[in-house]
Amino acid sequence: MKIALVSTIKNETMKIPVGLVRIAGYIKKHSDFQVEFIDNTFEDIYERIDKFKPDVIGLTTFTSFYTDVIEFAKKMKAKYPKIKIIVGGAHISALPRSLNKVFDFGIIGQGEKRTLNLLNALSQNKSLKKLDGLIYHDNGGKIVINTRKSESELELSNSQIDYSLLHKDYFKRRFLPETGDFKVFMGIFSSIGCPFNCLFCVCRSFWGNIRYIPIENIIKEIQELYYKYNVRQFEFYDDLFAINKQRLKEFHNQLKQTGLLNKI
Repeated sequence: MKIALVSTIKNETMKIPVGLVRIAGYIKKHSDFQVEFIDNTFEDIYERIDKFKPDVIGLTTFTSFYTDVIEFAKKMKAKYPKIKIIVGGAHISALPRSLNKVFDFGIIGQGEKRTLNLLNALSQNKSLKKLDGLIYHDNGGKIVINTRKSESELELSNSQIDYSLLHKDYFKRRFLPETGDFKVFMGIFSSIGCPFNCLFCVCRSFWGNIRYIPIENIIKEIQELYYKYNVRQFEFYDDLFAINKQRLKEFHNQLKQTGLLNKI
């Protein structure tokens, strides 16, 4: 099968759509499916889709862009009636019963493993009933929400992004208001989730409890971005980067050992 992970937003802040890129890299690494990441920030997504002709399109969205993603999916279904469309992200994880009928499937929570499990089931014509975190409409139009397993079962130790999937313009120098100069910028994660349960926040319903990416993996990611892609400014996308002070000290010490501490 051909799989297209599509970011439909024109991203003026130049922050990469981390979720889609991670899922694309995970599928690429753990399967033989043909995978492309298509980014509306730099390219005509309709032209790329016409050229690639995917069997499955994967999308993600916050609530503020949900209607836009629905309209995009309707255009795809009108042009390619047999295409399967999956939606994930914060909105559908928090409000799974809002799954529009234009989507064949919704994925709740972290999407790497769940999306690959779904793709494997589709390619082998297997039952979907036991796939955790999956949402779909049954033959009667009723929404089915499969039980969601603990997020701790999902693998984080090999969660480093495949940066080769990104458009090269993400690695151009640009003006950064935070520092007032021109540098190559990239955002990364050192942890997933949050220990608190604030009513106004999607974090708990999306990620579950807080989980930490191994510090050595974060250091490797920073080194790759520094030496291979010339990144000089990093932003941590963690919900609470400094929640664990001892871990923060350990990260500081390991980063210092690389010689990069005062260079980024």
